[in-house]
This record gives sequence, C-alpha cells and structure tokens, in this order.
Amino acid sequence: MSWTETIVSVGALLLIIISICVKRRRLSVLIQGASCGLQFIYELLIGAFTAAVGEGIDVVRSVFFAYKEKFSSTLYLLLLVIFEAIIIVSCIITWDGPLSLLPTLGTMFRTYAAWQTRMGLIRVAGIVTGLLYVPYFICYDSVVMATGYMILLLVGIYEVIKHRDLEGGDGCSDDDKPIKKSLKAREN
Repeated sequence: MSWTETIVSVGALLLIIISICVKRRRLSVLIQGASCGLQFIYELLIGAFTAAVGEGIDVVRSVFFAYKEKFSSTLYLLLLVIFEAIIIVSCIITWDGPLSLLPTLGTMFRTYAAWQTRMGLIRVAGIVTGLLYVPYFICYDSVVMATGYMILLLVGIYEVIKHRDLEGGDGCSDDDKPIKKSLKAREN
C-alpha cells in the first residue's frame, strides 16, 4: 500500500467514525459525505469500482440529505428512490461477482439511514456498514480499511448502546428525540 492510499484511507476512516459519534444529524451526514469522498479516491486507487461508485453516489446524496428541510416531503421521498435506484444500477454496471453485493447493500442502507430524520439510524448504519465492508476489504487485501471498518463496527455498537437507539433514543439532540410510546403500549 502506498503512502497516498494509507493517508486517504485513514482520513476516510476517521471521518466515518466521527460521523456516528456526533450528536447532530446534519453534521453527521456532511462528515459522512466527506468520508465518502476520500473513500471514493481510495477505492479507485485499489480498483474496487463497485464501492467507488457507491461512495461517489454517497457524496452527492449527503449534500441533498443534509438539507432535507429544503425539499417537500414528496420530492424528498423521490430523492431516496432515485438514489437507491442509481445504487442498484451502478452495482449491475460494475458487477464483479457476488462480492459486489457487499458495498451495494452497505451503500443502500447508509443512504436510507441518512435520508431518515433520526440520528440513531445513522449509528445503526455504522454497524451494518462495518459488517458488510470488513469482508469486502479483506477480499481486496486492504488490511487498513478492513481494520478501520471493524473499529467502526465496534464504535457503532458502543454508540447505539450509549444513546439507547434500540429503545427509541436518549434525546441527546433535537435529531434524536426519544420515540413516544403509545398509551396502549404503556398500559401493557
């Protein structure tokens, strides 16, 4: 691995880990977009074209999804459908066997998580992305990226537990208000 690849990959990994640790959704999505830009460069350098195209899509999607309030709810939903469709088409175009499904599924889940309003889902996406990208980068002999995504997986698990995301969130920010339980659920 060249110095350029190492520097770009470490920068991308630091940003993606930071993106699930911040409390504000918009900031998280923008940091994630910057990380995806660095990962795009790295993946082009190592020839991981399916992942590279997915990261390129994530950069563009991050800009749109960070400013969701600028769009009507119908247009915002249409943006999600368009980005998910582009991800599927890009997988078909860059198909490199079943291995191509790993970054495609990771990109699709991260796109859906970034589209949502809850920061908790972005943290869960860190776990899913870690699970999918570790074996992908092992197949590309990228120890740095595989290790980094393993760290992302572990940090994601910690952040989800810390913020009680599976229980509705801890309300640490406006983007992470606890989900209100219905009266019927409270009675049971």
